[in-house]
Amino acid sequence: MFRLTGNKSVLLGAMALCVGIGISANAHAAEVTLKGGAWRTDVRGPNGSVVTVEMEFSDHQITIRSDPPVKMDYKFSNGTLTVKTPAGNVHGPVQVVDANTIIMQDPVTGTSTKFVRGNTPGVPVPPPLPPIPPTPPPVPRDDFERITQAFRRLTGAWELVTVGQHGKTSSPSSATTIDIAGTFITLVRREPGKADVHEVLAYDIYPLQDNRNIDIKPLSGPNKDQVLHAIYEVTGDTLRIAGIMDGHRDPNNPNHRPTTFEGKGTTIVLTYKRVKR
Repeated sequence: MFRLTGNKSVLLGAMALCVGIGISANAHAAEVTLKGGAWRTDVRGPNGSVVTVEMEFSDHQITIRSDPPVKMDYKFSNGTLTVKTPAGNVHGPVQVVDANTIIMQDPVTGTSTKFVRGNTPGVPVPPPLPPIPPTPPPVPRDDFERITQAFRRLTGAWELVTVGQHGKTSSPSSATTIDIAGTFITLVRREPGKADVHEVLAYDIYPLQDNRNIDIKPLSGPNKDQVLHAIYEVTGDTLRIAGIMDGHRDPNNPNHRPTTFEGKGTTIVLTYKRVKR
């Protein structure tokens, strides 16, 4: 944007200086540089006073900071910036010296003026554009296969057959099945004379870390957002999960998850059988 301070009688002269800009060299790079923040220069008026000119380029508009602000539309075409002024469309070159310096030519007088990046005191400087993140490297083929196989072993429908806790194993109190697809688990619990209970859970596994860890978080139901920190094992058509829910962690276990399927203390062990389809 432009901001004019001092003798306002030179406003039209400042407008003439700031409009009609054509891009030399790389048009795209120049446009990115122009839009990267505020630009300023000092212009001497006819009575010797100094006028500070500040401007900023948006997508399709130049704004001169004045009272009131002056805005003019512009567009790029074939490397040239055309600015629409009250007197009509005008053109003129601009040289991008570096990221903090540009030189503009007055389309009326032909004189050149240097602008530097910055603002007058008290005017906030627009934040710099965030850097473009680098493209992540592709997943190595071997790692891709390990990830795919780990999820494939879990995918499918499973029926809960036993529940272990406090060193004891028993049958589940209700008929419970889970259906694993992608990174989500759909749980259905059925009890005679009651409506079926449906819950959705999300889970994470870490096949590239050579461990059996699995974290399961209910997205609905009474345990919503309470994470089960667990280990898992798939052997043939049997899936075992041993875990500790948030709020029941053992302070003497720094890993906050069981290391065996023994079901001691607050660890719960769930054993499932794959449902043939």
